[in-house]
Amino acid sequence: MTFGEILDRAKRYAAIGGYDGSIPDPDWPTLLKEAWQRLAAEMEFYKKTVTFQTVIGQAEYALPTPPDWERITNVVQGDSLLNAQVIAQTTEAQLNATNELWLFDQNAPPTYWWLPAPNTLRLHPPPDQVYTITVRGATAPPTFSMTDNVPIPDRYQDALAKDVAAAVLQMNAAGAEYERGKEYAQSAAEIRADMKQESALQELPVSLSVYRRPPIRRRSIRQPGAVWIAPGVKYFGNY
Repeated sequence: MTFGEILDRAKRYAAIGGYDGSIPDPDWPTLLKEAWQRLAAEMEFYKKTVTFQTVIGQAEYALPTPPDWERITNVVQGDSLLNAQVIAQTTEAQLNATNELWLFDQNAPPTYWWLPAPNTLRLHPPPDQVYTITVRGATAPPTFSMTDNVPIPDRYQDALAKDVAAAVLQMNAAGAEYERGKEYAQSAAEIRADMKQESALQELPVSLSVYRRPPIRRRSIRQPGAVWIAPGVKYFGNY
């Protein structure tokens, strides 16, 4: 389904909910764009890794854009597993609470990071030498046109349509129509929760190695018999 088709569905949902267009027509494309940005940020669809070299005494570094960074998940100092050190996240408020004179701390290996402004990473203390810093995080989704396909499974695309319809009804309706908007918002949240759960399950095989070897025979715990596992195939369930 394309983004344009999602928008048409959102309009139908809004009409079912009682919106008749008698008041100024909302900016439907912008509402869809905002709904997609929220979904992409929540699900962290677009992840990115960057590496840069620090400058002695320089605390702040601009992260490469576009796209904008929505969330940072990892900041690591070092260029290999042998010398890698995790840099912990903090906030300026937390730093103030423990060290009100942190602005005067001498250059040293950075131990903390935070985002003082969009797309800007601050290291503390300021580095005392050149370090390799690797940053991993989620970025904003790229812009789309109405003819682009929505890059999520069909079974989850209703979350976008219902989010848009909910926004229209909750802004421009009252009574039963407003309540229908709340129902749409709740339904969209449930779809996103299902999507998160499936995404989390798909990440589980990361810890399960896939070995290239002949089929093996394993006894089932739940019932007698055996389960055949073909070479290179991941098997999920009890066996």
